[in-house]
Amino acid sequence: MKSFSQKALICLITIELLLLPVISCSKSDSAAQQTIAKEETAIVQVNEVVKEMEVLTPVEQPEYKEGIITFFSGEVSIFDSGSWYDVEIGDFVTEKNSIKVASDSYCEVQFGETAVIKIQENSEIDLSVVSLKPGEANVNLDMKLGNVLCKVQKLASEETFKVKTQTAVCGVRGTEFSVATQQGKDTVLAVKEGAVTVLPKSVDVDQLKEKVADKGDEVLKAIEKIEQEAPVVKANEEIAINEKLVADTKKTAEKVETIVNGII
Repeated sequence: MKSFSQKALICLITIELLLLPVISCSKSDSAAQQTIAKEETAIVQVNEVVKEMEVLTPVEQPEYKEGIITFFSGEVSIFDSGSWYDVEIGDFVTEKNSIKVASDSYCEVQFGETAVIKIQENSEIDLSVVSLKPGEANVNLDMKLGNVLCKVQKLASEETFKVKTQTAVCGVRGTEFSVATQQGKDTVLAVKEGAVTVLPKSVDVDQLKEKVADKGDEVLKAIEKIEQEAPVVKANEEIAINEKLVADTKKTAEKVETIVNGII
C-alpha cells in the first residue's frame, strides 16, 4: 500500500511538471494579448485626439486696429454699433468702442506689444484711436470716469500713447502710470516708472503736426516747443491736474497754433 502511494505521488508530480510549461505559456499568451489590447486601445485614443485636433478652429489674432480683452471679472461691457453687450475673454475692441466696468469689477486690455491697460471698477473709457502697426503705433484713450492703470512699452519716435481726461492729455513714451478722474474733481496722475507729459485737453499736438507735415522742420520744432513747455510728472510722483497746472502750456500752445494756422 505504501509503495502504491509513493508511485501515485510520483505520477502526480510528473503530471504537474509536464503541465507547467503549458500553464506558463497560457499565462504568457494571456499577458501578451492584454498588452496588445492595451496598445490597440491607446492607438485608437490617439487617433481620436488627432481627429479632434484636426477640426479645431485656429485662434484668431487681433489686427493692427484691434486690442483684445485678456481678463475680466464681474460686470464688464463693450459699446459697439449702438448697443452694449457683455464682454468675453478674447473679444476684440477697436476705435469708437467704449468699455464700461461696474462696481466690484475689473478688466484688462492688451494692445499688441504697445501697452496693457487695467481698468478699475466704476470706470468708463472710449477708445478714440487704436493703431498698432510696428513703428507707427498710436493709442488714444478718452477717460469719462474712473481709474485706469497703463503699462506702456518704450515707444519709437513716431509712436504715441495718450490718455485724455476732462482737463488734460497725459502722453508717454514708455512708462507705467495710473489716471483717476471723477466728475467735477481734479484728475489725479500717479507715475510709477518713467515720465508723463501733461497737456491741456484743448491742445492736440499730433493734429498740429499733421497740418504742417510738409512745411519744413522749423515749423515742427515750433510745435514741439508745446511739449517742452508742458509739465512733466516723473517716477514716484503724484499730482492733481487742474487748469492752473496747465495754464502756461495752454498759452504757449495757443501762440503756436496761431502761427501754424497762419502758415497753413
